[in-house]
Amino acid sequence: MSFKGYNDINANNLKKESVIMNIFKWSELFEDKILLRGKNYYLNGHVHNIDFNKNIISAVVYGTQKYNVKIKLKDNYIDYWSCDCPYAEDATPCKHLAAVLFAVNNSNIDNQDNELKKCIEKMSKKELQIFVYEVAQRNKAIQKRLLLKYSDVNNDTLILQIKADIDCLISKFTAYNDYIDYYHSNLFYNELYDFLDNQIYQIIDDGNIMIAFEALCYLFIQVVNCDIDDSDGKIDDFICNCSDCWEMILEKADEKQQIKIYKWFLDLKKYDLLDYIQDSIFDIQMTIFNSNKFIEENIKFIDENLNSKIDEYRIPYLIMKRLSLMEKLNQSIDVLYEYGEKYLKYNGVLDFFIKKFIDCNDYNKAIYLMEYGKSLGKNKYNQQLIMYYKKTNKLDKLKKELLSSISNYHQYNMDNINMLKNIISNSEWSEILEDLLTSPLIKPIKCELLVQENRLYEFFDEIKNNKSICQIEKWHEVLKEHFARETCKLYIEILIPQMKNLNNRKQYKDLISHLEKLKLFPNGNQNAIYIAEEWKKLYPKRYSMIDELNKAGF
Repeated sequence: MSFKGYNDINANNLKKESVIMNIFKWSELFEDKILLRGKNYYLNGHVHNIDFNKNIISAVVYGTQKYNVKIKLKDNYIDYWSCDCPYAEDATPCKHLAAVLFAVNNSNIDNQDNELKKCIEKMSKKELQIFVYEVAQRNKAIQKRLLLKYSDVNNDTLILQIKADIDCLISKFTAYNDYIDYYHSNLFYNELYDFLDNQIYQIIDDGNIMIAFEALCYLFIQVVNCDIDDSDGKIDDFICNCSDCWEMILEKADEKQQIKIYKWFLDLKKYDLLDYIQDSIFDIQMTIFNSNKFIEENIKFIDENLNSKIDEYRIPYLIMKRLSLMEKLNQSIDVLYEYGEKYLKYNGVLDFFIKKFIDCNDYNKAIYLMEYGKSLGKNKYNQQLIMYYKKTNKLDKLKKELLSSISNYHQYNMDNINMLKNIISNSEWSEILEDLLTSPLIKPIKCELLVQENRLYEFFDEIKNNKSICQIEKWHEVLKEHFARETCKLYIEILIPQMKNLNNRKQYKDLISHLEKLKLFPNGNQNAIYIAEEWKKLYPKRYSMIDELNKAGF
């Protein structure tokens, strides 16, 4: 089921929908498999930093990465919710939301669990055995779980059985033409998630870590090699779910098992996966192996890739990954820079170090790197250089950069121009001003500059040449004070012809609204009446136009 709520909580642009859910019935929001994943997240301690602020619940849930969840309550109802995970982009209730709600309601869960334990304790051993047998006969997942935990069958046989189940699941959808079309892909992925929840997660819970790992890896390889219509990008969600599962396995594995798991990631090239699948696996490998030992191994792995023949476009991606790993090892900015200096030609790397040096208040080093970037033709550093030249009082360089900016880039506000004016002499400013006023690059702010310099007749010429009613109204006060009569004529010249191409009531209403501004000028009311009468003469059969004029008092 889908619940329309709020998403993208970092953008502060939440859009409220009408659906609300009683907080005591919150589980009804979720599909069963999502609810189960959420409960597993809660039980495995992935919910952190729960905060109650009046009617707002916020929390952080750690999965493949950190996800922020926010819930607003109103009179015991969930008024809206948000999570910044990919699954919740369309406001679908996700496992992270469920995990937080489980955490909020943990006292109720504990009470239910205690009651269940009491019921089981009342059963005799024979009653319990009969009950478990009956349930296992009806539920293959429970049957498999019991066999995994208590059977004398060896692990290899159990793995073969699980792999056979996976093959059966996939062949059910690919049996006809080896292709899963768009209309069956949703059902296919739903069954995959059921398999993850009902089998692999249960195997993990039972402590059979390496059986779960081998089963998950087999499932992953078989699915990503399926020929499937993935128009909705569901493969990304599947990979994300596998990543969560690998992370949980890794948390529960001992050191020897972790090394074996890591080796599988290193050996994935033998499967000849598509590039974007390889990239996803690489990201997972860099993310979930967080101990210093594995971070160092990942750095070696990146270095091996960099020393091999790889596409140029991948180099900055790998360098940025390596730098982030070096940061996790708490290596100093000097060590990072010593490594990354030879890769500064790449945008991401250069930006990384500029930000680092700014954060360290080493503005001279940051400026040096911005200047280097500009020397490579990366003009995006122009405005940053202006900011930090000013901050470090490098006035000669600031002047040069400001001149470069106003000479080469469009100016959309007066900041750079005013900054330049304040650091040069009046004679220099007079020369520069003349050049500026002929430049097309300052067109968006030319009127503002002319008014500021008190060149009002040139300002009015600019207004006349632009013939923009919006610009006239923007400069309403200046025009009323200095060019009232001329502006009234300009209104007439601009507005009367504009009615010709309009054809609906809304357009008529919008154009007529400009007459209200005109009425504020001396003799403006008389001119507004004149324009209205002209429209009526020119378009006597536009009854909705005439109606709107009458409503406006014309």
